[in-house]
Amino acid sequence: MYRLLLILICLVGCQSNENKLNLNFQVKGLKKGVVLLNKFEDSSFVTIDSFQVNGHKIINFIYELKEPEILFLDLKTNDNQSKTLNFFAENSDINIVTTIENYGFDMSIKGSVNDSILREYLKNIKKFNNNKLDLIQESLINSQNNDKDAFALSNQKIDNLTKRQFLYTANFAINNASYEVSPYIAISELLDVKYLLDTVYKSLDKRILSSKYAIRLKDMAN
Repeated sequence: MYRLLLILICLVGCQSNENKLNLNFQVKGLKKGVVLLNKFEDSSFVTIDSFQVNGHKIINFIYELKEPEILFLDLKTNDNQSKTLNFFAENSDINIVTTIENYGFDMSIKGSVNDSILREYLKNIKKFNNNKLDLIQESLINSQNNDKDAFALSNQKIDNLTKRQFLYTANFAINNASYEVSPYIAISELLDVKYLLDTVYKSLDKRILSSKYAIRLKDMAN
């Protein structure tokens, strides 16, 4: 009887964590501080849970999401420093590792399909941004040299690169239209190109149309 009771307790415990975000978070080099798990809701940040770090290596948060969405991990250290990172959360086992020195920049995230897609997009779009910075520097030099023709050419290159970046973003979102990250990318990166917002929205899978980011995308596209 006692053995059966233990089995039942174990089964109930395992089932209670099914279909929930089970986040294991590690900040290498962190000894003391507070980590806040936040979400953005109704134009403000809402704290879901917090964890007081005092020598802990692994920080664990368990939370039931209504749907996959961006969550934030805010770190407040004992020397009054505040740092933040975001990730695309899902109801799954997610492991995030970062460092105290490069919080949110030097990190690995495993367990979220939407986040993996988002990281791929960010890696590729970084190349566009780096090229744009080079062209902006080129444009400034041409302006300082009062070379009007070269200045105009540099600005034309910037405009062309920006258009290519918008088209790349739209195509990327369309190619991942069966994931919640698709409308999120659109509303984050295509706000100034309304016709592309509409194009992305019309490509979304039916399952995604009721998601929070798709609903926001629909409003922005109209």
